Amino acid sequence: MAGAVTLPTGENRLLMRAMRGGRLSIDGKVVATSDFFPKAAGPSRASDAEAMADQLAVQLVKEVALLQPGHSEAMATIQGDGQPHVIVFETFVGGKNLRPNSASPA
Repeated sequence: MAGAVTLPTGENRLLMRAMRGGRLSIDGKVVATSDFFPKAAGPSRASDAEAMADQLAVQLVKEVALLQPGHSEAMATIQGDGQPHVIVFETFVGGKNLRPNSASPA
């Protein structure tokens, strides 16, 4: 997903969430990358019978919607200049031996 965005002058925080690894870039420069395997539900989880981490304790901003299990997030702090910039969000979907809805190899 990409778009031309004008951020207000001063400090801006951008929170990025993804089901699997995500990357956020501004004008071609990567400013945030989220984990492919979230720490709360990493590849060490063998089954759904294992306890999940407290999602509220794991998420970066407590005032936004609860981070869903299996999702990861990252935050970037950007100095806005009031000018338009190209912001690109990329996320990984599937791959060899990896289902798009699974946190572990198929």
